[in-house]
Amino acid sequence: VPVLHDDGGLWLISNAEGIVQRYDKEGSLLWALTLDAPELPLIKEEFIRQNRELQSPGFIVLSYVSDAFAAGDELWMLLNVPETHPCAILVVGGDGSIERRVGLPNVYDVDELAVDAERRKLYLGVRSMASLLAADLPD
Repeated sequence: VPVLHDDGGLWLISNAEGIVQRYDKEGSLLWALTLDAPELPLIKEEFIRQNRELQSPGFIVLSYVSDAFAAGDELWMLLNVPETHPCAILVVGGDGSIERRVGLPNVYDVDELAVDAERRKLYLGVRSMASLLAADLPD
C-alpha cells in the first residue's frame, strides 16, 4: 500500500509482512520499520481462521493495515483488527518510530481513516453502520 507524502516521497506498507518503508522523492529508502502492536497476533489469528473456514476456492490475504493516511510528517495507520475488536491506530513519525497508539475502545468495524491535522479531527468510516464518525485528536 503506497501513501504519498507532500514532499514527493512516499511510505510503502508491506501489509503481509507488517513493514513500513519511507522513501524520498528520488526513490531512496530512508528507513524501514517493523510494526509492533498487541493487535498484530490477533490479526494473524483471524486471517488463519478465515482461510480455514473459506468454502470456495480462493485465499484471503494477510493484511495488518486496512487504511493509512498521511498527515504532515506522520503516517496514521488503521490496524485491520477483527470487526468484534475495538479500533486501533498506529501513528508513525517522520523518523520511522511509532509515535503513539490511538485506541478507540467503543468503536468497532472501522475500515477507513482520514485525519485533518489543521482542525485536529480524526474521521473513521464504519462499514456495518454505513456511517462516518468524527473525533477530536488527542494532544
